[in-house]
Amino acid sequence: DTDDWRTTLLGWTAKQGRILTDEGKATEHYCSERGFPFASNELPHYHLERGDSHQVFRRWAAAASSCDDQEGKSPIVGAWSRPLFTGKWEHSTDNDEVVYNIQTGS
Repeated sequence: DTDDWRTTLLGWTAKQGRILTDEGKATEHYCSERGFPFASNELPHYHLERGDSHQVFRRWAAAASSCDDQEGKSPIVGAWSRPLFTGKWEHSTDNDEVVYNIQTGS
């Protein structure tokens, strides 16, 4: 059922967000007043939440493909598996899911 699938994925996404941001407290912990200045577009999932990740990725890919440097041709510069992701009292492991974090050069 599509609704069950959507509910499961949205629940997984919400859990990952809670772990990643200390239940939304990351912006309190990492602020310029505490020596951690950043722009909102530097936060994880910024483009995903804005709904423009596909458009931005295509722009990065186009810019990378026009690069003269052979190593700069891919917009993806790294990937790693995530055997354990934990925060507060929540966690996910590679026994429950298969997750690869992708790193771009931006």
